[in-house]
Formats: sequence, structure tokens, C-alpha cells
Amino acid sequence: LALAWHAWQTYAWSDDPQIYNICMLLGNALPKAGCCEQAIPLLVAQVEECGGGSPKAMGICDNLATCYIQTGQVEKGLQLKRISYDDAVNVLGPTSERTLSIAASLGGSLAQHQSKEGKIFLREKLPIIRSTLGDDHHISILAGGHLIRAIIQDGSDYGHPHDETLEDIEQRTTNEAELIEATHRKTQLIQDTHEAVKLLRLFLPISERVFGKDHPFHKQHMLMIGAMVRFRMEEMGTP
Repeated sequence: LALAWHAWQTYAWSDDPQIYNICMLLGNALPKAGCCEQAIPLLVAQVEECGGGSPKAMGICDNLATCYIQTGQVEKGLQLKRISYDDAVNVLGPTSERTLSIAASLGGSLAQHQSKEGKIFLREKLPIIRSTLGDDHHISILAGGHLIRAIIQDGSDYGHPHDETLEDIEQRTTNEAELIEATHRKTQLIQDTHEAVKLLRLFLPISERVFGKDHPFHKQHMLMIGAMVRFRMEEMGTP
């Protein structure tokens, strides 16, 4: 990686065809090494070389969007991921494995930064991913975990379980509209939590079986999401 970075800095503007290969290497390696700021100009160059909307450019755009998000340009990154997904649907078809992978990536970013949109998007896409690839496929497991996260994080919009309860509101006011809204929020929170628990019970054992209990993905992604669900259940007093 260090040698490739030195070569890029030295020969970036030469006509040597190997420079593009170095660009590709760095564009893939730098984000994984946490060097997203350095990766952005390289990924932009790759997209321009490939041509926007081409199958090759779609994966590069997804990496670029992730780098934008990780460097604080969240909306720019999310919009690029949306565009990449639309391009994949139009060029590769809605059930192509590449398209479904980009869908899972978009869903994961939305789950973290725009949880309500992420919840809606993944509720629509997860059944398609599961029926196309099967529950044991890593994209299905990833998308399932992202949906659980989106559900739990979106639940914060209904109010913290330790905030004013429905019973508190009933004692405080007789305003019918406020009571109806409070009842709706509580019901929605319970339903969403039950959905998250159901998905966790499905995908957590699949993840452990497919990846192994010591695999970084299982430990850092699925177990963390499981902890989020259990914390929400404890807050709600749900067994």
C-alpha cells in the first residue's frame, strides 16, 4: 500500500497505463485502511475513467459514497449511493447479485444516518434479497442486520421508553388528539421491537453458522446489533 501510494504521488499524471491499475489498488485499499480522505480523488478518477453508470463504475461509486460519508459528507454520500443503486437496477436488473449488494450497502448507510428511510427501503428489499440469494448468503445476512439496526434506531423517534409514558399523558391531559398520537407511538414501538427480535432470531444463528462465532463480521456487526435489540427490550421491560 505504501509503495502504491508513493507511485501514485510520483507518476499520477504520466501516460503509463499501469497508473490506472495503481489507482484501482489504492481506491480499494485506502478506505479499508481508514484513509478515506486520500481515497476520494482516486475514486473520482476511476469513475471518470470508467464512465458514470457503467457496471464497473457502480462498485467504485459505492466505495466513493462510503468515503464521503466517513469524512462527514453524509448527504452527498447517501445521494451517490441512491444514484448507484438506481443505475444498477436499470443496467443490471433489480435481482442481479451486484444490484442486491449495492442495495444492502445503501440500506446500511441509511440505517445509520436516515433510519426511517432505511427501515422503509430495507423492508421492501430484504424479501427480494432473501428470495433471490437465500438466507445463508452474506448479502441476506448483512441486509437483515441493517434492517434490525434501522428499526431500533428509528424507534428513538417514538420517544425514549423512560420518557413520559402513555399513562403519564392520560393523567396529564384529556386532549384526544394527543392521546391518540401517544397510543400510536407506543403501539408502533412495540410492533417494531417485535419485528427486530424476530429478525434477530432468524439471522443471528445463520450468521454464526455461516461465518463462525469468532469471525469479525459476526462479532462486530451481528452481535452489536443483537446488543442493541436486547437493550431496547430491557428499556421497554419486554422479556
